[in-house]
Amino acid sequence: MRSIARILIILVLFALLIAGGAAMVLTSLLDTEALRTRIEERISALTGGECRIEGGIALSFYPWLSLELDDMVLREPDEKTEVVRIDALYAAVRLKPLLSRSVEFADITLVGPSVTLKTMHNGTAPWQNMYRKAAGSFSQNSTGKSDPDYSLKAISFTGVIIENGFFEWADASAVSANATAPFVRLSRLELEADMNGRGVWEGSGTIDSSYGHANIAFISTGAADFAPGSFSPVAVRSTVSAKGTMAVRDRVLPVNLKTKVAFTPAERLAEIVLHDVNIDGLGLDADLRMANCTSQDWQLAGTASVHALSLPYWFAFGELLPTSLQHALDSLDGTMSLRMDRKGLQVDSLDVKILGMAFKGKGAVADFSKPEIFIDVSGPFMDVNKVFPEMRENPPAKLPMPARPGKAVFAADLEPDDNPDDDLGYDIRVRADKAVARSFEMQGLAFRCWPMPKTGTYTSYTIDSFYDGSIDSRLSIRDILELDVSVNNVRMREVSKLATGEEVIGGRLSGKATVKSGAHTVWGMVAGLEGKAEATLTDGYIQTVAKRDGTKPRHELKSCSVILSGKSTHPDPDKAERYLPYNWNMQMEFVPANSSDRYDLRLNGPVVIDASRGLPVRVNGAPSELRWRGPVAVFGQQKQMDATLTGALDFDLDKETMKVSGGLMKTSYATGRASLSARNLLGSSVWDGSIATDEIDLRKTLTELGATLWNTADMRALSFGQLQSGFHVESGNISLRDMKIGVDNSRMTGELAFTLGKPFVARYSLKADAVDLDRYLPPPANGKPVQAAPWKLDWLREYDLAGDVAVGRMTYKNLDLSSVSAKTEVGSGVVTIAPFSADFYKGKLTGEFTGRLSEEKQAGTVLTRRALNSHLSLKLKGVDLEPVAMRLAGDDYIGGKTSVMLDLTGMLSSNDDIPGRMDGIWGFDIADGYYSLSKRNDGTRQRTTFSKASASGSMEKGVLRNDNMKLDSLFVSMKGGGIVDLSRKYLDYSVNVTYAEVPTFPVRIYGPLAAPKTSIRGAEIIPRTIEKLGGSVFNIFKHVITTPFKALEMLGRMGGNGTSPN
Repeated sequence: MRSIARILIILVLFALLIAGGAAMVLTSLLDTEALRTRIEERISALTGGECRIEGGIALSFYPWLSLELDDMVLREPDEKTEVVRIDALYAAVRLKPLLSRSVEFADITLVGPSVTLKTMHNGTAPWQNMYRKAAGSFSQNSTGKSDPDYSLKAISFTGVIIENGFFEWADASAVSANATAPFVRLSRLELEADMNGRGVWEGSGTIDSSYGHANIAFISTGAADFAPGSFSPVAVRSTVSAKGTMAVRDRVLPVNLKTKVAFTPAERLAEIVLHDVNIDGLGLDADLRMANCTSQDWQLAGTASVHALSLPYWFAFGELLPTSLQHALDSLDGTMSLRMDRKGLQVDSLDVKILGMAFKGKGAVADFSKPEIFIDVSGPFMDVNKVFPEMRENPPAKLPMPARPGKAVFAADLEPDDNPDDDLGYDIRVRADKAVARSFEMQGLAFRCWPMPKTGTYTSYTIDSFYDGSIDSRLSIRDILELDVSVNNVRMREVSKLATGEEVIGGRLSGKATVKSGAHTVWGMVAGLEGKAEATLTDGYIQTVAKRDGTKPRHELKSCSVILSGKSTHPDPDKAERYLPYNWNMQMEFVPANSSDRYDLRLNGPVVIDASRGLPVRVNGAPSELRWRGPVAVFGQQKQMDATLTGALDFDLDKETMKVSGGLMKTSYATGRASLSARNLLGSSVWDGSIATDEIDLRKTLTELGATLWNTADMRALSFGQLQSGFHVESGNISLRDMKIGVDNSRMTGELAFTLGKPFVARYSLKADAVDLDRYLPPPANGKPVQAAPWKLDWLREYDLAGDVAVGRMTYKNLDLSSVSAKTEVGSGVVTIAPFSADFYKGKLTGEFTGRLSEEKQAGTVLTRRALNSHLSLKLKGVDLEPVAMRLAGDDYIGGKTSVMLDLTGMLSSNDDIPGRMDGIWGFDIADGYYSLSKRNDGTRQRTTFSKASASGSMEKGVLRNDNMKLDSLFVSMKGGGIVDLSRKYLDYSVNVTYAEVPTFPVRIYGPLAAPKTSIRGAEIIPRTIEKLGGSVFNIFKHVITTPFKALEMLGRMGGNGTSPN
């Protein structure tokens, strides 16, 4: 506008010089050709240029002296370029004032004036020299200091008319030789100015400019007051209305404005009122004052109102914001109090409304040479749901969009040279004392928006107080969205209730996340996330999905930590709906409250999230690891366990199924393979699977588990264990199916079902191929026997066990049993083995055992102790005694077909009570037997046969009593009775012996059972016979009696850390 004003001044100045000079020349020259020459010379002299009148000259003397010039040209002298061309000039001058060297014009009319001001490629502007010389000449003529022959005392005119004027300014120094120079053009100028007493004008025209590619038509009216006797204005007032377009890059913007300007030259003050300005939808009203307006140190101040300002439409940083935020900033209304100079802009007071919410603050553009828009506003309340409607509980089906989406008018880079120094800067800050998002209430919400290096936009969201915690985040916006967020100590009970309608999560949440997304909406960002997150929930709970019966399990926790990296696999996150696919790499640690247990989950694979529930609902073949660590009560002690299951995880919450396939199991004590599947997860869940362990060192494992193991006769015993089984878990019941168990050389199959709890309930059916019990019994004791510790019997109340046990072949005390079977029960303090049967050396062994946990008084005290009120009944029938004797005595001392009966009871509390506290009856008979007391010369045994041997009696406190012992053979018979003390291993027997043709004689046998004494001096055959018979049979009695109690003691030791068997 300064260039246009200068052009108009030059045009009027030249017109006055031409007209005034011509008028004075006319007083002495009436020859038109001479007049042409004189005018050209005069104007050339006054301007320093080259003036030519290429058209005609016409003179008139009535009623005015008038001059009409056609095609007048003024060129600069060096480059000969045109500066001024006038198609026609008409001036009417009063004659009388000329006599006193005063020029009074009636009107000056310029037709088709054209003024071209150019700055050359070398930076020179020759027209400026012409302008300065012309201005000086006009000043001299005005003051009478010029050539005395043509000096003017005064010049006055009543009006100026310009018809179809054209004016142009161009700067060729700013571009290369072949490029278009920046320019400002004023064309189709129509101007009528009345200068009779004061300046009043009315004009119109069109302005074209390379600056903003403007094309604007205008109408202007105004008035100017002049100082007396001069054309120096003392006050100027003008009204301008304009309408047109201006282009920014490829965008053509319609412009419509009305303005009033008042200018006081003496004060160098301009007052500007803008009214109903509209630039492509942007409304502007302003009341401004510009001080020092004619100097470089101008200062602008005042108030302005902005209407329907769209940040995303006008500025590139707004274009990069999420769609909803673009909509929120799409139509801003505000008022401001501002100060501006050529260096920058300061907004001292700013009132703005964002979606109807009021904010106050300030703003600035501190340095126009490196522009940065600064806005800082705050308000009492912000409804974030209005800004981001997708955050509402019921978001709209279609998100609001900015009215005119697309590329912004002003790019972030002001010039396309990748120079960050010329980027348009911005720093926009919005704060609210209180805010609501969804149904969440918060205090101290702060939003900030500023440019990223090179390209893009940063936005930050900070919440000072969010349910006793705080949130700080930064969103980077360019081709992709990148979010850094940290959450500190947020109380989750209220948050989860507001988010889901229920208090599904409790405790304090802290964490951080760095994620990115290629989406353009907040919802799309959630659906298209990629990045990492860490979060920890402490001292709270997690409520899992409701089961079909309506119950909602709540898991109290000490801590729950999640480390997650993942990436969305949705092809278009902005169009995502309810189910969101991701690829996760997740680690989760869960520590229950008031517990030493710890659960860990690792997952790496595809996961589908249900956005409506905020839960993973599907996992498809993701490699996973489930780990549990915690104490377990084993053998009466708390032992730390560590168990891990890895495999491919499939999970479908809607179908209520889960599966782990190709699994590997690892515990602190065993490894192996495993599979797992589940159904009805939200109802009465049912679990199925299989397990197959690798080889286990049982001795090492049992020791590490806290079992007190005895010394086994075979140190290699318990060196190998293995388990293979299917399992089924339903309603708290666990069953093992198709079990295959290996213990050393034994193999076992069967089924086992149990329920964890108190009591522990188990049902089983087990079958072993072969068991060598002798390997697992302690070696023979050396030295003096040690007093046995009391049995631990409390476990008999803590267990409810029942089942069948079968063994194909069993070895015990070097004796072999086959087809062993037993029905066993333990429960309510009672242990029962009934019936029991086995094949035993061509005969049959049957029996039963019952023990009841009871209290008995300790002798000599008022104290009681736990004891087992026991009943044992055994029968041997048709047993071949020879191999039994061989196994027990090491030689075939005795043989025959043997039957044995035993029925005993007793109150027992330790091994020392067997058989010393047992009472009952017993009996045996041997048919068609033999005994052998010596060897032949060839080393074979010499046998003495008998037809039958038998005895029966009672047992009191471990002492066998009878009076009917009898042996019949071809050569000898014996009858008698006595006692056998099994505890003390002592006997005292009196026997009447009868040999063929020899009178009967009595014999007494007494002393240790292994080496009894006799009262018959030198007669050794009799006691030796009794020794072998009694030792063999009674040893069988002892082993049979003690066997079930040995087993009972071992069970007690495993469950209660008891003592070693002997």
